[in-house]
Amino acid sequence: SMAGVLNRLFTEIYPIGFLRNFYFDGLGGYLQADGAFGPVKVKAFWNHLATDDAGPQYRVIGQRSLALTLQSNVFDAEALFQKDFTLLGQHRVGVGVSTRLKRLGWTYLGSLKQELHAAAFIQEEYHPVPAVQLLASYRIDRHPLLDNGQPGYAQSPRVSLLWRLAESQSVRASFATAFREPTFLESYMNLRTPLPGVNGASVLTLGDRTLKPERLLAFEVGWRGELPKLGLEYELTGYWNVVSDLIALSAVRPLPAGPAFDPDTQAYLLGYFNFQNDPLTYTARGLELGGRWSVLSGLDVRASAALQSITAAVAPGQSCDACRQAPAVKFYFGATYRTPVDVDLGADAAFTSGTTWS
Repeated sequence: SMAGVLNRLFTEIYPIGFLRNFYFDGLGGYLQADGAFGPVKVKAFWNHLATDDAGPQYRVIGQRSLALTLQSNVFDAEALFQKDFTLLGQHRVGVGVSTRLKRLGWTYLGSLKQELHAAAFIQEEYHPVPAVQLLASYRIDRHPLLDNGQPGYAQSPRVSLLWRLAESQSVRASFATAFREPTFLESYMNLRTPLPGVNGASVLTLGDRTLKPERLLAFEVGWRGELPKLGLEYELTGYWNVVSDLIALSAVRPLPAGPAFDPDTQAYLLGYFNFQNDPLTYTARGLELGGRWSVLSGLDVRASAALQSITAAVAPGQSCDACRQAPAVKFYFGATYRTPVDVDLGADAAFTSGTTWS
């Protein structure tokens, strides 16, 4: 099959900071083709986005414009082989490969940037008996900058076990790894942002082509059950996540006198930010409990609670700012009543503990 779309679009984004009320007026479109040849499925697509009219919608009178142009093209091809067979139980094996070419011309990045990505994965779903499911997978991605600015690889193995103890009771356990590769902005950004109220002064924001991917190591156990006679469903989950190499902007750093004047913008650069990997490793431990109770015909009550603790090994006398950015406690309660006259009534209440962003 084949499909394609071309559309004119206008959208607004509302970030905080200097680029507030960011608008985009341009063209978007895609072409897609896919097909199946026995156990093999193939797919290819092209995504296109272009504009000569985008940028912050408002700026201080006399301030240098941050309007931009953008041309984005993404070409992708994928193939998947999947096969079921029986050998000491039921198996389903999947093997896939993909490649993706990204081309991005964006004023905020400087010249045209191009990246060639590739990935491969294998997955095995195994049922030794109908009540037990074992799922294992392995994925490897090739990124053009992951090895200190040179092509490198990121890997993510996963394994999980689901055991249905009875018709209405099941337990699960999983171990997973994941990663997030640096974006184009994080790798190539080269933007001089004028300072409001300070004529002739800017701050430089730079990407870093040597960034490492953000990484996640996750362990999870859970128990799900039902008590049909009471109309009760419940689920209990515990997790332990370890996150490392988070990508964030650095603090402002001063520039030496030589490169402090930028001839392109005729402005002085008071300092620069750059994207960098956070040296801290964060550990999140949590417990979640949720359930639904069908009290009467048409009346459902839902409730959940979540507790979470985030820690990091910081130097003596320092605090973990990121650890305070996620709530430690969350509660939810809701009720829905379906009346005999096809009118549904509902009420919800939620509580989230405080967070601190600095």
